[in-house]
Amino acid sequence: MNDDRMTVVPDFLGELDAGVFMNKIAAALNTVGLGVLNNGNKGKVVLTFDFERMGNSVEEKRVKIKHKLQYSTPTPRGKASEEDTTET
Repeated sequence: MNDDRMTVVPDFLGELDAGVFMNKIAAALNTVGLGVLNNGNKGKVVLTFDFERMGNSVEEKRVKIKHKLQYSTPTPRGKASEEDTTET
């Protein structure tokens, strides 16, 4: 991979959904971490990125990214799950 085309991950995450997606990740990490501490069971945070070329032209060199955040946090009676999908 070319070094001049390397993705700067903090910048990339900050651009998704105008910075809102990074805030959602932070909130999910906090929620799951707190649930694990308070309830003693495992939690999970999953990020999924689906890439699709924009338009039919290879020359356009732009992609559409669907980004999904899923998390599951332990509760006293089981678990609570949420899923959020947006597109940039």
